Amino acid sequence: MNFKYCFILSMLMTTYSLQAQYFRELASTPFDGVIQSSVAFEDVDADGDLDLLITGRNNDEEGISKLYLNDGEGNFSVQQNTTLEGVQFSATAFSDVDGDGDKDLLLTGHGTEPIAKLYLNDGTGVFTEKSNTPFDGVGSSAVSFGDVDRDGDEDLLLTGSTKNERIAKLYKNEGMGTFVEVKGTPFTGVASSATAFADVDGDNDLDVLITGRDANLQSSTKLFLNDGNGGFSEKTGTAITNLHYSTVVFSDVNGDDAPDLIISGTSSSNGMNQPISEIYLNDAAGNFTLLSGLPFEGHFYGSVACSDIDGDGDQDLIVTGGINESHAKLYLNNGNAIFSEAQNEALTGVWYSSIAFADVDGDEAQDVLITGSVDFNGKQLTAKLYRNVGLVNSVGSTASDLSIDYSLFPNPTAAEFVNVRFVSLSPEEVSLQVYNSEGILVRRQATRTTTGTQTIKLDVSHLARGIYFVELLVQGQSRTAELIIR
Repeated sequence: MNFKYCFILSMLMTTYSLQAQYFRELASTPFDGVIQSSVAFEDVDADGDLDLLITGRNNDEEGISKLYLNDGEGNFSVQQNTTLEGVQFSATAFSDVDGDGDKDLLLTGHGTEPIAKLYLNDGTGVFTEKSNTPFDGVGSSAVSFGDVDRDGDEDLLLTGSTKNERIAKLYKNEGMGTFVEVKGTPFTGVASSATAFADVDGDNDLDVLITGRDANLQSSTKLFLNDGNGGFSEKTGTAITNLHYSTVVFSDVNGDDAPDLIISGTSSSNGMNQPISEIYLNDAAGNFTLLSGLPFEGHFYGSVACSDIDGDGDQDLIVTGGINESHAKLYLNNGNAIFSEAQNEALTGVWYSSIAFADVDGDEAQDVLITGSVDFNGKQLTAKLYRNVGLVNSVGSTASDLSIDYSLFPNPTAAEFVNVRFVSLSPEEVSLQVYNSEGILVRRQATRTTTGTQTIKLDVSHLARGIYFVELLVQGQSRTAELIIR
């Protein structure tokens, strides 16, 4: 076998082995471990990167609401002296409710009592509570913003348990963040709930799914269709499983441009609880059919979230929770809603969890934060950030032998330069070598690093369209990643 084919085979084998692991935990993050939580990424200070809000019950059994600011490299520091009330059994959502171009915050949950507080952002990440809002304070809650009446501002759906009852209330935004409750909605009050807006029937308005436990402690899942003006009617005859302690996500998993439904939670019937994790395919008219043959079972006290993890243009899944033990597993989508479990992932299994995806380090890959408890009793709390290392691989050594993380972005690219990012544990002489698909060296670039995260611009302006392999050499060890030039 000649060198050309040996080289290509070696690179293909390396790429295959690396595709089996996408996430690597970032050590020494400042986050409090939490359960009964809600987490959300948003650029609150308008500096172009995604910051992080974590709420929930911490190891001291106190409710917290902490805002962590991102330095643009995925390094976070807690914002001091915030006025956000600490909560547990929480739900939060960011939205520009007053139309001033920055993201405001609605915060719900159990503090000293059930709350629902609206905090306005001054544009720099400093939040001030808005007084005299009409919202009922709720815990075990869900919060969803959406422009249900198509007037250009974000309205609010709020569910949960007040001091006296379970509610599901719609509040219309009159502009400038002034909300008025919409009376006479058909919604059933629920707690331990989840809600999500989506245009399920293709008529260009936002419909809504509401799950939770009603006043009779029965699980409930109801789909309501929008008449285009913010008036809702229940769609009957759906076969979607009734749930509480639930997560609801609308996402197109089979590539037909219709929002499909992903749900996870607990179904209660005749005093028996059953764990559920299901996907329903949408026919684009709002009719949902249960997808069979999924590689995962139902999970108690978990969560589900979707994003394009492997950069192939479809929605992959992370599912947490468990039955006899906790899990956190990644399932990759082949584009036709056929999922397979990604092997060799190092995600810590958790109960009572929250999941949020975001590109925290600017490399155009979706990283993930997962919170929850490692043990069922809620004593080993965690909040871990995992970096998506994508097609990182090694040649002639294993990942554990190397002291570097390595990624290329943007990739694929038509730009003149590609960013090469890696972590150096000490000052090093580094060499970058670019090979074409025939194994011919077409570019070499050398530099000396400092300690920490390095980003080097690699000149690829002279490369023709095609597939290349970029090898990073440090002290005789190497990593190689595939680069596609468009």
